[in-house]
Amino acid sequence: MQAVAPSRPVEWIKSAFETVFKNPVAFLVMGLIYAILSIIPLINLITVLLMPALMAGMQHAARKQDAGQTAEIGDLFAAFQQPGKIGPMVLLVLPLLAIVIVMVVIMFVMVGGSMMAAMSGGDAAGGLAMGSMLLAFLLAIPLSLLAYATIFTSISRVFFDGIEPFAAVKESVQACIKNIVPLIVLMLLFLGVFIVGAIIMLIPILGAIIFICVIQPVSAIVLYRAYQDIFGVTGMIQHMPTGPSGPSGPFGPPSPPPPM
Repeated sequence: MQAVAPSRPVEWIKSAFETVFKNPVAFLVMGLIYAILSIIPLINLITVLLMPALMAGMQHAARKQDAGQTAEIGDLFAAFQQPGKIGPMVLLVLPLLAIVIVMVVIMFVMVGGSMMAAMSGGDAAGGLAMGSMLLAFLLAIPLSLLAYATIFTSISRVFFDGIEPFAAVKESVQACIKNIVPLIVLMLLFLGVFIVGAIIMLIPILGAIIFICVIQPVSAIVLYRAYQDIFGVTGMIQHMPTGPSGPSGPFGPPSPPPPM
């Protein structure tokens, strides 16, 4: 595990977009399938549990693409096809869900309580309500970072390296602490991406479909690029070569990570 330069997230995101649009049909359809599964009632609850497995499938497709192979739509379900993978992938989502539940409880108690206080009338009650709401949102920021930290590198480590799920989560959080500045930069860059996405979604229906199809695989591949960089799996990230021999640099076939 190593610390990376604060500018590395720029390359992670750039490389993720390059990977997706090198084979847009496969990756965009994967993103569309993920999105559809996420909005169908009841099935979307199962999709939450399967989120790490589906993201691992997109990362598997990216690894194939790096190795000069052709990513396929069916790669989305790679974790289901490899023996012994789906159980650990499901366990990965549990710490994330626990943090989300804590966030929901905090928001419900503090924001709900502040709204009731505001409705009771009086300047003091209104000030207390505003203070409680502000505190709730301030608490949500570190909790959101912690939630993201649990999956930052753990999906790749469990799927590709066979690390035990909860050990991978702990390691992922440690990787984020060691790379807190790049992580913040990544969050700010994603904020920019979502602002652009909000503009695209102004196009009725089509805009939302385009953004959702792109952002899902891009998000998964960004995590994979971070894993490669932080664990030195393939060295420093560079632009993917396009010669007939296929990628052979840091986005080529990965080697086992060095001992911790």
